[in-house]
Amino acid sequence: MSWPELERLVADAEASQDLKHSLRHYRSPEDLVLAARRQGYRITRIDLQNAWLEHQQYPETPVHDALPGTAAWS
Repeated sequence: MSWPELERLVADAEASQDLKHSLRHYRSPEDLVLAARRQGYRITRIDLQNAWLEHQQYPETPVHDALPGTAAWS
């Protein structure tokens, strides 16, 4: 599983306005995964799905900010 890569992507996006801006326009998980892979992050659609499910169970989990369509990306 590439969960640490997803966490790294989130941390990097929170630290870099350029990265956050470059990922902002992706609205589907598939597009976000492809864009992240092009930038060197080895995440999967399953990672995004698991992050979303975890957020549904534990809303305080910060990884949900990485998902397209959430408030952090608007």
